[in-house]
Amino acid sequence: MSTVISTTVPLRQLGGCIKNASQVAANVASTTYTNTGLVASTKYGYYVAALDAAGNESTKTNAEANATSATTLSPPDTTRPTDPVRQLPLQSMLSKSVCLGPRALDNVSVAGYNVYRAVVTNGVVGTYTKLPPSVSGDPYTLRAPGNTTPVTYSDGLVNPSTTYSYQVEAVDSSGNLSLHRVPQDNSTRATTPSLGDTTPPSQPHNVRSFTTQTGPALTPTANTITVTWDPSTDNVGVSRYELYRKAPD
Repeated sequence: MSTVISTTVPLRQLGGCIKNASQVAANVASTTYTNTGLVASTKYGYYVAALDAAGNESTKTNAEANATSATTLSPPDTTRPTDPVRQLPLQSMLSKSVCLGPRALDNVSVAGYNVYRAVVTNGVVGTYTKLPPSVSGDPYTLRAPGNTTPVTYSDGLVNPSTTYSYQVEAVDSSGNLSLHRVPQDNSTRATTPSLGDTTPPSQPHNVRSFTTQTGPALTPTANTITVTWDPSTDNVGVSRYELYRKAPD
């Protein structure tokens, strides 16, 4: 057990001598002592003397030349980055991607941004989920570029003809998150366009031709052939037909 006598003062070396040294602890039974209550980011020097049961004291370690020294660590960064800009401009919107442009500031540095996305159905915003990192292994969605480089994120995991809402938060190099995800009013939305109709109509069936008046109310002439067929179906609607003719035999 040790009895704390006083705290040390910072190490000051003048002409090779340590000035303003004071006793830190007495009755230290082991060969290790932890000095607490110090000032962050400050260099301290220490030297040691041994005492026996009769109180005889050894020569102190060479304080002038060989004092051990250490510098306390800097205090941890607990300052949040600012919220990203309130407006998240939709820089582009395609059927397979949406591009956003957030920006934030921090007292040390902004390391990245987390991007959250929700599906909007009939005007109701669903649950926001964090989008995967653009660089594998990153703890955030998007790495922050340099201060002069625009911040952009392209969401390539969207579906056509779907409305999405986006929110962004900033992350600094110490892992502190911005206080809010923005925009809080769910105002950054994008509706991806349709891919278009890619389903072909059904094949026409039962194609018939008539040269005599044996068909349904058709009046043929000597130089006329009438062709008819059953109508095709389509997921949107058949707009027209194309008819092809072989060369005469």
